[in-house]
Amino acid sequence: MAEGQKDGCLIAGSILIAVGLIVLLVLLILPFKLPDFSISSASVSLINASSSSQLTANWNLTFSVQNRNKMTGIYYDQINASVFYGSDFIAVTSLPPFHQDKHDLTTVQARLAANSMYLGDQVIADINAERSRDAVNFNFKLISWVQFRLIPRRGRKRLLSVFCDDVTIAYANATAFGTLFTTHPRQCQVDL
Repeated sequence: MAEGQKDGCLIAGSILIAVGLIVLLVLLILPFKLPDFSISSASVSLINASSSSQLTANWNLTFSVQNRNKMTGIYYDQINASVFYGSDFIAVTSLPPFHQDKHDLTTVQARLAANSMYLGDQVIADINAERSRDAVNFNFKLISWVQFRLIPRRGRKRLLSVFCDDVTIAYANATAFGTLFTTHPRQCQVDL
């Protein structure tokens, strides 16, 4: 091989390596976009809020989770979903881990149950008063460890918090099941 061809190959190889390193550095320092969470459906079984300050109810929720990243997958692990009335804790459940590729939309089901959960006289009175007006507001929270994954690189684990506050559950009458008040998904706040 002639001396000029060797120099040309060496220059082309150097340029290719430099471009590859620049692309890799850009990918590694790109800011990650937080996923979008919304409640697309919700139902609550007949609430039994007794005079003994206890609550029995079942919640069935469907969350829509949108990965907004163009180049990064997200892995969710150790997911807990909870329901609150105001700031009063009612129930918690664990959800299975899942992975989202870039731009994926994933549906996550959560079933929460309270069986004779003690809440106190005032909280039970407030729930019963709201229910008598055909709607009760609940707060839902999801907590998960997440990794933003740029293959083959795995990011460090971070704690993701999702808050869905003042979700209105409407009741047709005092004996009916409650459902999400709106026909549109209810957006949630996401923090990392």
